[in-house]
Amino acid sequence: MKAEKRKIKKKLFFSVVEEGIMNQDFIKKHPDYAGGRIEIHHEDYPYDIDEIRLMLPREMFEIIRDAIELKDIDYFQIGNVHSDDIYKRAKKLIKGQNKYWKKRWKEAKL
Repeated sequence: MKAEKRKIKKKLFFSVVEEGIMNQDFIKKHPDYAGGRIEIHHEDYPYDIDEIRLMLPREMFEIIRDAIELKDIDYFQIGNVHSDDIYKRAKKLIKGQNKYWKKRWKEAKL
């Protein structure tokens, strides 16, 4: 019997970033709100692949941050952002990044 080959996906993880709310009228009406983003990272790419914007009551923002911050994930769907799409985008970005550095390395060896 042939050993079954299993494709192992690289890890994704979230980083939750709080951003200041600059709209003073909004702050007056909703002093307990926090704004920010969830960045989606791939372990082989130095920058975030995608991000999801948030504007939530501060308590809910902190619950989300505590639940997902820097935790490895295999699968997720938030709205229309899906992990399968992120894997595809990461693969293209990493391939492009590798080509860039190979070219730079070749140029440096003059």
